[in-house]
Amino acid sequence: MALVRKEPKLLLGWRTSCCFQIGLAYWDKPLLEKLQSTFKVGTINKAGDNAYLYRVTSPKDLLGVIIPFFDKYPLLTQKNSDFVLFKQIVEAINNKEHLHQEGLQRILNLRASINLGLSPELKAAFPDTVAKERPLVMDISIRDPRWFVGFTEGEGCFSILIINKTKGSALNKSRINIVLDFQLTQHSRDILLIKSLVDYLGCGNVYYYPDKSALLLLRRRDDSRLRLESNGVYFKARAKEDLKTKILPIFEKYPLKGVKNLNLLDFIQAVKIIDSKDHLTEEGLNKILDLRDQMNSQRQYD
Repeated sequence: MALVRKEPKLLLGWRTSCCFQIGLAYWDKPLLEKLQSTFKVGTINKAGDNAYLYRVTSPKDLLGVIIPFFDKYPLLTQKNSDFVLFKQIVEAINNKEHLHQEGLQRILNLRASINLGLSPELKAAFPDTVAKERPLVMDISIRDPRWFVGFTEGEGCFSILIINKTKGSALNKSRINIVLDFQLTQHSRDILLIKSLVDYLGCGNVYYYPDKSALLLLRRRDDSRLRLESNGVYFKARAKEDLKTKILPIFEKYPLKGVKNLNLLDFIQAVKIIDSKDHLTEEGLNKILDLRDQMNSQRQYD
């Protein structure tokens, strides 16, 4: 992110700074520690009661470590547009452009196109701001299964769904349908990437759904060009054979690193139970119900 904050003591009255940060729930703090160990820069701090932030703020570290990493391994989502603009801001600050009015305005023009754009305070203070056109990400070819695994780490979900065929709330074990569900979700601006997953994996389907957060984003940005992006989009795979032969083998070769791997392992157990038809027995069905009841939001962490 790029920050422009009021600072009356400075010549122009504004302080500019840049920050790369990743926030995760407290149970995935070890993932942030691995990032810090890999990059050898940055700090990790608590963010509220249940999360941690890994942050890199030094221009030297941003230019010498973080930016070269994403230059070498480009983002495939439209977030890469934010990165390209962010990089230009970091370079401008490093070149001291923020110390004169023209350079500060150029930084604000770039900042206006990143994330939610400028705050009302900045819009009022810099009425001549013209948002820089965002570069679209067109090369979305998935070339490495490790990218897919990392994408799943952040955006994927493994679920066991129990559909009760009997009317009413009571669960009749002889009248239920077990659905194994793997999903990857994105803002609909990344529809091409989500569609490319079908080709890459050779299975699954793409669906749209209303996304209230996306609608809120549109209202905040007041950008009519984004009207078609007011929905979310997701990739879904449910066929047992596809899961067993096309998706799960990738994770067996390249395991997830965070606690989501616990959900994956439970999911794999359920696939094996159904594949062996043990779910047709009382014991097997109960095991699947137990697995479902300990996954995702129902999982207990120390």
